[in-house]
Amino acid sequence: MTLFQIIAIVLTLAAVGAYINHRFVKLPSTIWHMVFALAISFVLILLSEIGLINIKDAASFVRQIDFSEVVLHGMLSVLLFSGALHINLSDLRSAKLPVMVLATFGVGYWGICTRRIPSYVRPYLYGSGRIDYREPWQRTRNVR
Repeated sequence: MTLFQIIAIVLTLAAVGAYINHRFVKLPSTIWHMVFALAISFVLILLSEIGLINIKDAASFVRQIDFSEVVLHGMLSVLLFSGALHINLSDLRSAKLPVMVLATFGVGYWGICTRRIPSYVRPYLYGSGRIDYREPWQRTRNVR
């Protein structure tokens, strides 16, 4: 199967799931899509265990994807823009103080963790040691 066919199948399943939710189930769309995806995954695993289909090729394809790269460089901007479209400014103004306090502490925590904690400890805080938090001029390596 090509990448185009996989994308077409996933989009078709998402559209069918959205129709089923809108017509019959009437759950919030994010919850329904997660339930629908789990159900489809469960059915595919059962069909694979029975021997009707082979999902080993799909599993190897998914293992090759670097999800941190896809999310950070491919989907993050779209997800942030989509989330920003759904913000009600009057609700945000009413919660101004908690938002400011949490944002300030979050930025302060990030600054302390990335500047003060040794680099060998950072992977345990963030879950991955591949992100380089140094300044751009500090990232250059001595090329021999």
